Amino acid sequence: MKIEVHEPDDTDWYGQPLISFFEQASIDAGERQHPGEDWGDGWLCSISRLDRLGFERWLCVEKTGSWLFARDGAEHYYLMEYPTDVRVMRDEDDYTEESLESWGTLMTWANEELEVAVCAQNADVEPYYAEEFFDTDATWDGEHVYYIFYPDDGYIDNVIFTLSQPAKWGEGGVWCVDRTTVFWTQNEYNGFQQVDEWLNFPVNEGIAQPAAVWYPWVQEYDPEPYLDPAAVAAAYTKVSDNWFWGEVTPDQLIESVG
Repeated sequence: MKIEVHEPDDTDWYGQPLISFFEQASIDAGERQHPGEDWGDGWLCSISRLDRLGFERWLCVEKTGSWLFARDGAEHYYLMEYPTDVRVMRDEDDYTEESLESWGTLMTWANEELEVAVCAQNADVEPYYAEEFFDTDATWDGEHVYYIFYPDDGYIDNVIFTLSQPAKWGEGGVWCVDRTTVFWTQNEYNGFQQVDEWLNFPVNEGIAQPAAVWYPWVQEYDPEPYLDPAAVAAAYTKVSDNWFWGEVTPDQLIESVG
């Protein structure tokens, strides 16, 4: 196995890439088949460390290719990243059960043992999977406002915006888009309707502050633009990295019961 330890890289929005693991046999086979070209042969997985801002950014994005598995007392979060395609490489006549045994062993280690070892060997690191964000209907407690939007694109039935008051409940409390739920058009062949839900934090709207800093600041110093939840939802569609169906105006939103 080849192990690559990463140098600090401040340009990575996720945080700090720490270490990557590769199968050496795949690297060698790849070098024989396409010498001098890096196709990522043999990549098993990588571990990155996120600060709070990177963690909130990760909560907002598509999770394919990564999972969160730990955190420490300094509010760092640890992310396992893995390939979404096959990276095993052998010579053309060598894809045998015996030849692939080492790849299977390493994949089992990467998927079942590595994260356990990281937590066991680092006293300040504990398992953490962020269930409190994914297993709840909203990130923020209190009353919520819901708006439905019906895109005219043929691919989406409707989108529900869930809005919360993250800093102060009731009159005068600022609103934020807590999450969006997308109901895709039902598949006419099997009757299946895919539903996707995306969380939202300030960093997803281009604000380089964690929620615990940004929302109290807005509540105290600039609440006026955030008092009308419909206007907040419409503004979100102009800046969110997750929104790609065009800008929405407040009059296109229909208030709904959650």
